[in-house]
Amino acid sequence: MSRINSKMVEDFAFELDKEFERVVQGSVVRFMDIATTFIFDAILENSRVFSGYYLANHRIGIGGLDDAELEPPERGDPEPFQYLDLAAVSRNEELQKLETLDSPWVKITIGTAVPYAPILEAEDATYARGEEEGLAQAIGFFAVEEF
Repeated sequence: MSRINSKMVEDFAFELDKEFERVVQGSVVRFMDIATTFIFDAILENSRVFSGYYLANHRIGIGGLDDAELEPPERGDPEPFQYLDLAAVSRNEELQKLETLDSPWVKITIGTAVPYAPILEAEDATYARGEEEGLAQAIGFFAVEEF
């Protein structure tokens, strides 16, 4: 029968610490994935829609701002709801970026480069009177959210 020595205890403690860190880190990364998805969807669900261009051009940046081009690069003079199909595709592409998340120490940024976004978001950040309840409620998101 072998005796337990201090080296064995140190090795065990080291391995236990590594495993604990791996499990906790994995849980935090999973939480970040869930939270980012929730926040991103909330932003999309509360975005104004005319053509869908603004909606389709929200981006998730992992480790910094996303510098992707607007899609399409020029909005032109769109028809109502013209870009709604693109918005669904864009949402899925952006959420797929979360699959690359492997560290809880990375900054996640949600934003848009649509040039008129600050105007829309400033208008949405004002207080609106609820028709049925008569309560003022704050509604709004900013062009870039970091967490």
